[in-house]
Amino acid sequence: MSESLAQFDLSPPNPPEPDFTALKQQIEAAWPVRERITPDAIGGTPNAIRQIIPMLDDGVLRVVERNERDPEAHHGWITHWWLKKAIILYGRLMPNQLMGDLPGDEDFQVVPGRGRYFDNWPLKFSNFTQTCFEKARIRVTPPAMAQKGCYIAPGAVLNPCFAEIGAQIGEKSVLDDWSTVGACAYVGARVTVSKNAHVGGGLSPIEMFPAIVEDEAYIGSHCKVAAGVVVQRGAILVNQVAIERATPILDLSRGRVIRGLVPANAVVMNRINRKSGLVLPHIVSYRPEGAHPRDYINKLFERLGDDLM
Repeated sequence: MSESLAQFDLSPPNPPEPDFTALKQQIEAAWPVRERITPDAIGGTPNAIRQIIPMLDDGVLRVVERNERDPEAHHGWITHWWLKKAIILYGRLMPNQLMGDLPGDEDFQVVPGRGRYFDNWPLKFSNFTQTCFEKARIRVTPPAMAQKGCYIAPGAVLNPCFAEIGAQIGEKSVLDDWSTVGACAYVGARVTVSKNAHVGGGLSPIEMFPAIVEDEAYIGSHCKVAAGVVVQRGAILVNQVAIERATPILDLSRGRVIRGLVPANAVVMNRINRKSGLVLPHIVSYRPEGAHPRDYINKLFERLGDDLM
């Protein structure tokens, strides 16, 4: 009997992929007439818009995803434009409202560590209890903030920072003090976004690709990764490197100029370009697999020696 059953696959079937076609169709139909979407709007379309934000918040829906086979992929990543439209429509649907640590308490007194705000984008942690944080398995230090619709994976650490709606923060990634992750931007797993660094969102204009920072990359202090830029796996941006979509990146190791892409494991720092006289990002090295970013940066500087005057 066991031999006859061995020829059959008795493992449970994979659950079907969720179908968001109906939601997508509603958003696409509402987009050309978005002026009609106001806080007073009622009906199926406003309900559809409201359904999408919690799914973004939980990671069920994601604005950007890895898909190297798609002919429209941007350096291996696709953007679901209809979700960007849904977020913009959500902004039109939601009125400005009072929000903060103690919503509804009119006797609230502002004390250190607390605050009140007036905006139309709800905050992610407004109604979180200790149980919610324990279930999410994330660490949030005051006064870190994230907007509703930002997905934060287990193990992530949010020091005082700000993450906007539609953004994705991967497992065990760290957003350090005063760093920002813009709307719809992607930060992969085990990434460090250092103090005062910025990963650019791409909410508007609608056709703009958000910034992508892949797994195990390191974004140094005061760096900027603008919308449309992809920082590939394991790359290092040394402090104060700013990269826009059209910024020329000079690869000294391979003798080429790149725009909008930091290759995997590239180590990028600012240097003066002799031809233009401008300070531009240069790829000075490629770090070996497994090398810790800070250790590798320090070794690069140690190689310069002390005879620099």
